[in-house]
Amino acid sequence: MDEAIKVLVVENDPVDARLVEEALQKFNGLKYEVTVANHLEGALRSLCSETFDAALLDLSIPDFTGVDTLNRIHINSQNTAVLVLTRLEDEAMAIQALQMGAQDYLIKGDGVHHILPRAIRYAVERKRAHDHMIHISQYDNLTGLPNRQLFRERLTRALARSSRTGQLVALLLLDLDRFKDINDTLGHNIGDVLLQSVARRLEKCVREIDTVARFGGD
Repeated sequence: MDEAIKVLVVENDPVDARLVEEALQKFNGLKYEVTVANHLEGALRSLCSETFDAALLDLSIPDFTGVDTLNRIHINSQNTAVLVLTRLEDEAMAIQALQMGAQDYLIKGDGVHHILPRAIRYAVERKRAHDHMIHISQYDNLTGLPNRQLFRERLTRALARSSRTGQLVALLLLDLDRFKDINDTLGHNIGDVLLQSVARRLEKCVREIDTVARFGGD
């Protein structure tokens, strides 16, 4: 990581917030860019206007408490690694926070600020690795379109929504005629370029809420 790691600190105690800023400023080797929000609504506004690599979250902020705070953060920024930094030594809450997607659960106290820079860095790397694995499991490697699995999931949700609302669902199945002939005569590299070109053209023809997927080989 050559660029600065952008960290959103959600902390209403100004002393604790300052300790976090100082800990990240003193760390040698990486640059941390810190934004502090002293309540959840301020944090959500920051997440809407900026992209953060990590969020350091106290679960005891005035306008929201407990792991529901974590859920609100995730809903508004699913690509941000979230670490909980709290005085609540609650093992059940820690496990619940990790199950809800937190990368780490740290207890405020002596020594925690010394490990904070590395904890944030490793959390960001784990989050990126996790997101990458999710991406390659749901998207076609060649075209970047949703694959058969993700297509089925989205179609199932669309049909369920249609059943509730009465709105119609449109499904269009396209097949490239004589695609095998292109691979056989011009080579698979040209066939790959054709598939990529068709994918980009189809994406330009639909709305953002629509799905273009690669369901089969052609």
